[in-house]
Amino acid sequence: MKLTLRALIAGACLTALVTVGVTAYPALAQDLGVEFWDGPDWRMRLSESERRQRELERAGDIIVRRTVVRTETVNDLIAGRIRIDEAVRRFVDLNRSSPVTFERVRQMYPGDTHEERAAWQLVNHLRSRRTPKALALAGEISVGLAHGPGVR
Repeated sequence: MKLTLRALIAGACLTALVTVGVTAYPALAQDLGVEFWDGPDWRMRLSESERRQRELERAGDIIVRRTVVRTETVNDLIAGRIRIDEAVRRFVDLNRSSPVTFERVRQMYPGDTHEERAAWQLVNHLRSRRTPKALALAGEISVGLAHGPGVR
């Protein structure tokens, strides 16, 4: 029992000595990889990470909503529930709601107006469906664009 008590006292003394040394010389603790003093920094990084996660979730929600609107617009056009000019208008409105998308569409699609570029964007969405009706509508819009302004 004496040996156990001596071991306990020696361990406590050694722990106290290390604690005093680390407290007196924080650089030593950092060299050893012990970071007692970075607690607030960890909290700040965690809070920043949580803020970034919320930001990304919001951005993801916006992307999903925009994709849903585009998909519904193409579906409505193929089903005959809307006309081509209405589908193009929806694409223009959707593009204008995001400066990043607006600029990307301006760079990717030919045309002098937002409507022409949105019409080409709609053509690409229709072509990606690869159904006879969608491809026929894409062809109709393409011919209209090739013959000048005014998509019906």
